[in-house]
Order: sequence, then structure tokens, then C-alpha cells
Amino acid sequence: MTLVICWLCFKQTSSVIASLNFYGAKNYIEQWENRKEAPDAKQLSIAHEYAASAVNSHSSLALYTDTLSTVLQWQALFDNDAKKNNDLLNAAEKLNMQSVINRPAWPVTWANLAYIKWLKGEVDSTFSRYLNNASLYGPNNPDVHKAVAQFGLLMAKKDVRKFLQHKDIISKHVVQGLSNPRSQEPIIETIVNTGTLTLVCQWLCESSASVRNKVKCR
Repeated sequence: MTLVICWLCFKQTSSVIASLNFYGAKNYIEQWENRKEAPDAKQLSIAHEYAASAVNSHSSLALYTDTLSTVLQWQALFDNDAKKNNDLLNAAEKLNMQSVINRPAWPVTWANLAYIKWLKGEVDSTFSRYLNNASLYGPNNPDVHKAVAQFGLLMAKKDVRKFLQHKDIISKHVVQGLSNPRSQEPIIETIVNTGTLTLVCQWLCESSASVRNKVKCR
């Protein structure tokens, strides 16, 4: 009985520590995503330590593996070494695939996988599968809307042929995302940054006047 009690105490302590590490990494990610603060090398390193520690404690928890994957993606975005950048993205993709095994119907993981493939310049059949699954499992998910808008509108500017292959899904999530209070502002920022206002306004022709005005469609 004593051994059982000790084991249970150890498991509880381990879970608490893992949770604290997860929130440590999550706080940094939220700062970066909300544009409150651009990540520097020290922050990226600390966030990586937090996220990796959480995964080491509970490697089967998809929330933790997804968080570490997100930190790796941020590290790749701010690393100028091409090989290291690719290694970070490969590691991030592998972590998300581990998450899919444990939580196969979670749409944000699939959206992250599509985003990673875009960052790697691999808009291929695997990218299409990731994107289709994100849309299938998260047709109304604001985080999916934001992710699809981010790489989808960039694709419209940089690779029209690939964009046209995925236009229906991209336009659907951009339009729905602009009607969702949780995704509206980030998507508007993406529209401005990518210079795709004219394109998006064409998609919004049947949307409410309030949405069109918010986007500044004429």
C-alpha cells in the first residue's frame, strides 16, 4: 500500500510540473501570436525548454506535443540557417504526427501540419491531405480559419497555380473566419500584410455589410 501511495504521489507531482512547463511555453506563444512581443533567441530557448520538459513528462499528451511543435515553428521562422530551419520544421511535423495518433480528429493539429508543409515549400499531396483534414474536422474552428488564411493568402500571391488547386477551402475559411470574432482581426491583418484585399472582397460579395465594412471593401 505504501508503494502505491508513493507512486500516486509521484504521478501527481509529475503532472503538476508538466502542466506548469506547458503554461510557461504557452504564455510565450500567446505573446508572440498576439504581436505583444517579437520573440528573441533567449525567449525561444526558454519556451523550448518549457515545452520539451512537458513532453518529456507526458509524451502521449497531444496538447504538449503540439505546443513543442509550435515553439519549433517559431524557432524556424527566426533562424537564418537553411539546414537548421528545415530540421526544426521536420521535427515540428513529426511531433504533430505524434499528436494525430493520440488525437486524430483535432483540426488545429492538421492545420499546423499544413502550415509546416507550406513553410517547407512542400505544397504536395500530403499538404492537401493535411489541409482537407483540417477543414473536415474543423469547419467552424477559428484557429483553423486563422491558419488557413495565413498560408492560403500567401499562396495566392506567391504560387497562383497551387493556390487555385486549394482555392475553395482557402476562400471558405477566410470568409467564415472574417465572420468569427475570435479570428476576424488576425485574418484582416493577414489580408493587409499579403495585399490580397481585392481578392478577399470578391469572396465577400454575399457577406453582410458589417463584415465588408470591417475589411474595408468598397
